[in-house]
Parts: sequence; C-alpha cells; structure tokens
Amino acid sequence: MAGGEALDQLGEAFYGLGDTAGAADLLDQALAIWTSLANKSQLAASLRRLGKVERTRRDYARAMSQYEARLDVFRDIGDRRNPAGALVDLGEMALERDDTRTALEWYLQALAVWRTLKPNNAIAKSIGAIGDSLASSDRYEDARLFYDEALAAWRAFGTYPKGIVSALVDLEIVASKEGDHAVAAELVAEALQ
Repeated sequence: MAGGEALDQLGEAFYGLGDTAGAADLLDQALAIWTSLANKSQLAASLRRLGKVERTRRDYARAMSQYEARLDVFRDIGDRRNPAGALVDLGEMALERDDTRTALEWYLQALAVWRTLKPNNAIAKSIGAIGDSLASSDRYEDARLFYDEALAAWRAFGTYPKGIVSALVDLEIVASKEGDHAVAAELVAEALQ
C-alpha cells in the first residue's frame, strides 16, 4: 500500500512541477497498485488525480475515461456523496471544451446528488456552476436564476463569506452583460461590504 501512496504523492509533485508526462506515468503505476489491491477508495482518488493531469494535457478522452471510471467506483461501493464531485469534474471538463450543454447535464446530475444529502456548501457550488454553464452560452436570464439561488444557498449556510461574494460578482457580471448597470453597481457595492 505504501508504494501506491508514494506513487500518488510523486505524481502530484511532478504535476506541480509541470511535468505532466511524468505525473501521468507515476499515477498510472499507482492505479495499477490500487487495482491489484482492490483498494477502491484509493483507486478513486488516483483516478481523479490522473483525470486532472490529462485535462491539463488536453487529452480529454483519457480524462473523461478516468472521471467516468471514478464515478463507477463510487457507485460500486455504494458511496452516495462522492459521485457528485466526480460529476462536477466532468462538468468542468465539458466547459473547458466549450460543451455547455454537456456541462449543464453533468452539473444538474451533481446537484441532484447533493440535494439527496444533508445540505452543505457543495449545493451552492453546484448551483453556481450551473449558472456558469448557462452564462458561458449567453443564457444570462437563466444564469441569473441559478446565481440568485446560489446566493440564497450561500446565505442560508452562512459559513463561507467568499461564496456570497462570488455569487454577487456572478450576478454583477450578468447584470452588466444585460446592460443593467445600476443593478451591477448595487451588486458590486454589496460585494465590497
């Protein structure tokens, strides 16, 4: 087991140094160890790391494969919480590829998972991510609805002021894009408080 952990850590270090090829090689070795040991939680963590590396390398097919495999691992072990994170990773990758429709589908699935669990900040993040998907496809009115809901969620949780500010800034950007500069100015003033 220590060998897999060491390879994971080295893979992260190589990634941090910008050596994505070296990171991918080390993480592939870690995956082989976790697979042989049937250590599914470590396998899922390594799949996420490797997916992140492949996204950086713009090998989206391989990154998608890693993220989908991670999602399958969570489903296999009956994990109800972590699939949402895997779905968000898939949504982020779809946005990077300018595939807004697919990103929105992944984010909505993540939101559905979060809503079955105890409310937490992840719900607000997922709602905001849906707004991001909509805004990136110039669907500002729809984006505003999700950003408003994200702001309400952040306020309800009250534990992460940065989330409130982020939602206010998102709403300000939409207001500016729609030409509502008075509302945009009010949102900026509120975010600065």
